Amino acid sequence: MSRPTLSVIVPVYNAEKYIKSCAASLLSQTLSALELILVDDGSTDGSLAICKKIAESDGRVRVIEKENGGVSSARNAGLAAAAGEWIGFVDADDTVEPDAFEYLIDGARRHRADLAQCAVFFDEESGSRTISAPEHELALDAETAFSDVRFADAFFFGSCSKVFRRETVDGVRFDTSYTIGEDLRFNLDAMRRADRALLLPLAKYHYAQRESSATSSAPSPESLTSFRNMALKAEEDFSSLPSFLEYITTERLRAGLDTCSKAVRYSVEGAEGIFNDIRRDVRTRRGFINRSKRFSSKEKLKFRLIANMPWLYRIMLKNKQ
Repeated sequence: MSRPTLSVIVPVYNAEKYIKSCAASLLSQTLSALELILVDDGSTDGSLAICKKIAESDGRVRVIEKENGGVSSARNAGLAAAAGEWIGFVDADDTVEPDAFEYLIDGARRHRADLAQCAVFFDEESGSRTISAPEHELALDAETAFSDVRFADAFFFGSCSKVFRRETVDGVRFDTSYTIGEDLRFNLDAMRRADRALLLPLAKYHYAQRESSATSSAPSPESLTSFRNMALKAEEDFSSLPSFLEYITTERLRAGLDTCSKAVRYSVEGAEGIFNDIRRDVRTRRGFINRSKRFSSKEKLKFRLIANMPWLYRIMLKNKQ
């Protein structure tokens, strides 16, 4: 079998309700020269049997079985097995448009980009909205891409809705020590090895936001601090790349707003200490926050409240509950 143009890696854990439609959307791609790698991460429902049945019906499908280790370890297992010239990731409960990967790879080739991202359909029970959509194709040098607000805001959206040229991710892996932010760290490592990056205007990826999603439920202490820990380490590792560093610091501070909100809303062990750590950070970074064009006026107000009047910030949040 000749080398596939694309390897799509799908981590599967207890996704028997969704994996059929996910796989169907991938196997019906207009770019047919692909391999679909389904990584069953120790599912306890019927997911593995469904994956095997899908593989029996299409020779482009490979199934990897492993003990449960989380989404990062599942993606890493897929990366180790992937043979494609391009690498893509899709979550098991999401779907893509029929021409999604042809659109991404064609755009990347035209612009000689090593990483390409399309806009995203954010599908909720109340309806669908499009996010991360520039007005036109936006091709940028990777080293300075984060200086463009449109690219910086879109880049934050995970490892899905992107394709990576194989050379940019050879040897790059997801850090399994993080439960939140591991995909952004992977993207950053890939960007450091890229020459050009591309943002495309059409939405081709359907991201399903479900009530049971890990990002919409009460956090554990580990998940509450995971993104911050990832970003602090990334700031050290990317300190020699100014635009990367500014981007990482911005996202760390922005994520701190969400963390502070959850620290107030949920009775999480150690929440007060986490809140105070972020408060000190905000006070230290006051000049950075005030100068930034990426923070909205509403975000800047929240930062001021956290830094100077945390008691009022807590009252306002509790009144919203």
